[in-house]
Amino acid sequence: MIEKQGKPKHTDVLIVGAGPAGLMMACQLAIHNVSFRIIDKLEHFKSYSGALLIQARTLEIFDQMGIVDKVLQRGKVVENVTMIHEGREAGTINIGKMGSGISRFPYILMLKQAHTRELLFEFLKERGIQIENGTRLEQFSQDVQFVDAILTHTNGKKENLKANYLIGADGIYSHVRSRLGIRWEGSRDPVPLFVTDCHVNENPGSLGKASAAFIGKPASNIIFSISQKTIAGFFPLEGKGWRIDGLIPEEITQHMELDFEDATQDLAKRLKMNFSLSNPDWFSVFYPNTYLASTYHIDKCFLVGDAAHVHTPIGAQGMNTGVQDSFNLAWKMAFVLKHGLSEKILNTYTSERRPIAEKLIQNTDKFFWLAIRKDRPSRFLRNYIVPWSFRLFDFLLESESLQRAFFRRISQISVGYGSKASWAGKRWPFIKWTDEKGNKTDTHDLLKCRKFVLIIFHKEQSIQPKVDDVFQSHLQAFKMPVRIETIVYSRQTKNFFQMLKLRKNGYFLVRPDGYIALNGVNLDFGPVINYFKNLKLSDG
Repeated sequence: MIEKQGKPKHTDVLIVGAGPAGLMMACQLAIHNVSFRIIDKLEHFKSYSGALLIQARTLEIFDQMGIVDKVLQRGKVVENVTMIHEGREAGTINIGKMGSGISRFPYILMLKQAHTRELLFEFLKERGIQIENGTRLEQFSQDVQFVDAILTHTNGKKENLKANYLIGADGIYSHVRSRLGIRWEGSRDPVPLFVTDCHVNENPGSLGKASAAFIGKPASNIIFSISQKTIAGFFPLEGKGWRIDGLIPEEITQHMELDFEDATQDLAKRLKMNFSLSNPDWFSVFYPNTYLASTYHIDKCFLVGDAAHVHTPIGAQGMNTGVQDSFNLAWKMAFVLKHGLSEKILNTYTSERRPIAEKLIQNTDKFFWLAIRKDRPSRFLRNYIVPWSFRLFDFLLESESLQRAFFRRISQISVGYGSKASWAGKRWPFIKWTDEKGNKTDTHDLLKCRKFVLIIFHKEQSIQPKVDDVFQSHLQAFKMPVRIETIVYSRQTKNFFQMLKLRKNGYFLVRPDGYIALNGVNLDFGPVINYFKNLKLSDG
């Protein structure tokens, strides 16, 4: 029962939670000029490393937003991944340009979550939008038209608020998900791990059989160290800082409250290395969770990010998946509110995004459990098979096709929403080409707008005005924002046609989030008109 506190205010969307997923939702709604409020129960945010690695697909979203240069300036490209086994270097894999030719950003970027959050804060602030820190969602209910919510501000004052939609971006312990009664499917592993931002003080050694491997301070290298007794990951931060994740010694896991000294004691000895840790800026103990919400929405309430899915740290997929949840949902919600699309398009949010998280959890879990389990078979695989596999993997990545296949998977570029046999649902591909004026460009330049983009390919320049006029006359009836781009066959664009397997004429309709809605191999735009007609049809 919602208690009344005077006449309620109204906003199109209420976002609960100002982590990366909630902030991305806010940024995208701001781009589409949708009114919203974004609240977070925390009054201040901590400046720890958090979700540290940003994948290429997320960087492409930042590029569309116009902030990727700032992101790249603050972060570091991961150039190498080194494995240390029993204190000695087992191998190094160069991944700095692994995705060359399939993305503008053919790498993984290291950037503290606090910095990612700051850049998204700045994006909102430039548009006059403030996050309401210290504001809590107390309760809410929904009917066929609105969500009624009660907020409590820092000063204790309560506020009634009506919203067309509610977004739960409030993390693993989501109040929104709990109140909606959405089932939380998954498990928590009993093996505790620690994560810390601290200094590493090292007595340098030389690489070789006789002495321990030297970590040094490679600003763009990630290091994983494995031994019979433990495992740890080292991620370089600014200055003297390191982010370190590792197993907690079994003999102290029963302590009620573990601190930095407890968790990291004898870490170097267990890894057969020569260093000490000091000056922790952040320390936390966590139990690996894998959870997935049974649905991502009920009626007018939606879940994004950790409120919808929680992953193990391996593969750096969690935050990136959450950001892309918001990117998927925001344009659909904006087009319902601003351009009269039927609400039924919002049902595709769960059907498109939930299978992505489910598959990621299945794929990353088995590798993570192998890394931390203490049973004899896991230890054998970890200490003998993994180092050998790492060296084999380095050899296999010399193959360009295998390198590209691996990058597509880890970077989330391969994420799609349709059949593998069809273009529909796939990310609009990245292809470098030369335009009619001889300027070098790429296909992602065609998407620098917040509209649907109809890209028409044809052999004859003379038919372009006729095609545009016919299509625009149909489009006016739908009042749908669509940008038309035309690519004429020439010596310069020949490669473009070939990559898209077009022999003569054809078209691609690309959604505002950069995924292909449909395509045709001729200039019959009937399917495009029907597509927009269906988007406008009501549920009834």
